[in-house]
Amino acid sequence: MSAVDQAKGLFNKSAPQAAHKDKLAATKKQEKEVHDALKQVQREKKEAKEREEAEKKALLKEERMTHDTRRAHTDQRHLQK
Repeated sequence: MSAVDQAKGLFNKSAPQAAHKDKLAATKKQEKEVHDALKQVQREKKEAKEREEAEKKALLKEERMTHDTRRAHTDQRHLQK
């Protein structure tokens, strides 16, 4: 490498900026992956909770149907319609 090439390398600003942009892009990509993974975990927890609540509601409704209460009679009438 000649002295001229070394001097051009000193004054060439595109190389460090490109490395900086690559590092920034890699960091953003990693943060996006972490964020997406966190959102996926939260979504799965929410869906599991909703399923559990739906099961509890179904069980409660089934228990209500077996009892001789006003609510059970109302539910029975709605089912017959």
